[in-house]
Order: sequence, then C-alpha cells, then structure tokens
Amino acid sequence: MKLLFDTTSQGASVRDALQEVMQPLYDDETIAVPFHAVRDFLICIFNHCKQQLAYQGYIKSSTAAFGIPVCWKLPFIHAHMEDCMKEAMLHTEFGITNGVQSPALFFVNEAEASAIYALDKVDLYFRHDEVVLLIDCSGGTADAILFQVGNENPFRMTKIIGEPKGILVGGCDINDRLFEFVMREISKNRSCFFSIARPSQRSSRIMS
Repeated sequence: MKLLFDTTSQGASVRDALQEVMQPLYDDETIAVPFHAVRDFLICIFNHCKQQLAYQGYIKSSTAAFGIPVCWKLPFIHAHMEDCMKEAMLHTEFGITNGVQSPALFFVNEAEASAIYALDKVDLYFRHDEVVLLIDCSGGTADAILFQVGNENPFRMTKIIGEPKGILVGGCDINDRLFEFVMREISKNRSCFFSIARPSQRSSRIMS
C-alpha cells in the first residue's frame, strides 16, 4: 500500500496493479486519491495496535517505531506518509496524549530499524566501528545496506556505509512468481492436475 507514494520506475508495476484493484473505490467515491486509501488502512492498523497493546499491558507512555523503505529519497514522499499517519493517529487517538493535536513523528528506514532490533537480540558480539551487512527482505522490496557500530551496549549504529538501495524482489514478488510458475505447470499438465484435484474419484476407480 505504501508503494503508492513511490515514484521510482522499479515500483511502477506494483503501483499499476494497486490502481487496478483500487479503481472500484474511486468509482464509488470511497476515496479520491491514494492518500485516503493509506490513511484508512492505517486507521485499521492503529485501532488493532491499541487493542493489542492494551491487552499486553502497555501504557500510554510506551513508544512505537514506524519504518519506511530505504528507496524513499524525496522529501515529499516522507511528507505524504507523515500526513497519512497524523490523520490516522488523530482519528484513533493512537500515540496522542494530553490533547496534543500534532503527534511528533520520527521516520527511520526499515533496514536501520531491523538492524538495531535484530543485532541487539542475537547472541553475537559486535565491536565499536565494526561494519555489519544487513539484507532486509520484506514484502515489497529486498534491501542491502552496510552499517557501522557506534555503541556496543546499548547497541547503536553511528552511520550508514554507502548509499542503501532497494530492489523490488520482496515477498510479494516471490508470491507472484510462484503463482505464475504453478499456473504454467498446470496449463502444461492439465490431465495430471485434474486427476490430482479429484483424489476421491481416483480412489473409487482403483477400489472398483
């Protein structure tokens, strides 16, 4: 969904597919622009988060972090996502206390957030200034990025070594390719497919 804000050529196919799915929402005027779709999706997510956090015992002062793809470079993309999140947070009263009408948001890219969390949890020792390669495979993109360790305890990164790149070969791409592969195999072996699809008929013939 957030790739609707992406303007890179590598995300064009995903945006086209999303626009096709969302067309009925435009037609019945449920939404007017992609912003509305992302905002409404976040409202559902934040409502669910509030329920789960309350169930697990979190209090209002607890913090939450939200990541964005590393391929997002243009400031206006960050601004779009920030506006979506602010409206959703105001609507759900998620992350807003003492009547504050403009929640403070700080964006960190997904790879950096994953590195800080994952490397802090693994049973490995990282020295100061050591460089770590992280490959982050998410739903939309797969990102490779180098980090330099700035602090050992608590674990912190100081800087990114090299410009991070994102490529559209994430989990969704794997799903699409697997679906295409299965459909090709089915089209080549339809008789085999139908015999497998009807195991009860096949077993009854064998028994007779």
